[in-house]
Amino acid sequence: MKKIYTLIALIVSITSQSQISIQSAHLPNAGDTLITRNANFLSDFDPETTGENYVWDVSFDLLQPMNLNAGIACVDVDDTPIAYQFMFNNPFDPDHNSDFAYGVDQAAVGGISFEDAYQYFKNSGNVYSMTGMGASINGVPLAAQMNDPDVIYNLPLTYTTSGSSNSEMQFDIPTIGFYGLSQTREYVCDGWGTLNIWDLTFEVVRVRSVVNATDSVYTELFGGGIGFSFPRPETITYEWISTSYNVPVLKVVSTGGFVTQVQTADIYNDPNGVVELSTTSLEIFPNPAADVCRIAGLKQQAHLSIFDSTGKLFKQIASYHGENIDVSSWQAGQYQIVVRCGNDFSTLTLLR
Repeated sequence: MKKIYTLIALIVSITSQSQISIQSAHLPNAGDTLITRNANFLSDFDPETTGENYVWDVSFDLLQPMNLNAGIACVDVDDTPIAYQFMFNNPFDPDHNSDFAYGVDQAAVGGISFEDAYQYFKNSGNVYSMTGMGASINGVPLAAQMNDPDVIYNLPLTYTTSGSSNSEMQFDIPTIGFYGLSQTREYVCDGWGTLNIWDLTFEVVRVRSVVNATDSVYTELFGGGIGFSFPRPETITYEWISTSYNVPVLKVVSTGGFVTQVQTADIYNDPNGVVELSTTSLEIFPNPAADVCRIAGLKQQAHLSIFDSTGKLFKQIASYHGENIDVSSWQAGQYQIVVRCGNDFSTLTLLR
């Protein structure tokens, strides 16, 4: 009887330590809403640490929850602009026949403005990939496929799953020229185990993705034509993915060797709707600000970390004493300013 109990205990132990498998249903699909929360590391965190049956511990002392982002709706391709559908709603082109899309913010690259933009994704046929983009560029609605889709994950996603892709996309802009994007992605599911975050526990797989991209612009507006290329800094994305949410439980983005974005799923229940770790009375004025602003109420030197509306680290001021901050060149929008005075932290919101 003792041997039977030992065998049962061994089976239970093995089962409790088995890794999860991420399937298509666990990732974004049409009809889903993607909800994320920005966060900010309060001390050093090495995202490279990983392994089999690994335990990642992320406490409130390490990671500060910040504002909850507005949800991103994943819409059916049929509900996107007709001008874009031809390239992404074609069953005779299975690589680009997409399952959903979501709108992206207005953007500008090389003097070219992108509006009413949609990114298209495929989440079927054992692959989760970006297939292309539709956008109104300088007022002209255009669509472009990735010549080879940007494979984000092959499915099912389990430990040691890996892949790479080389993708190019080009928008031909009438009377102007073209905008092109070329990029390489390499990813590997390099760990699995348990993520302990903010007193919650999730079984996860860990994915590390490396993207190198170059934007290219060519214009014929200046006689013989001029072309420019803008290599982007290498981006490394670390994702801890569970079967409980359609976005990573934790995502850390490093650009050019610096952490530029930290996000979580909507896992933190803030009873006050406000994340504030300091009782110090601080105030930004003027707010909104057009040219300059400053933070009043500081009693000692502070370190400022300023995040834009996407949660990306926008600017840091290592030694701040209450002087004016020049915001005249900042884009209009909402910014979160994390003020650190020794071990004391506050989060302020600035409107520009």
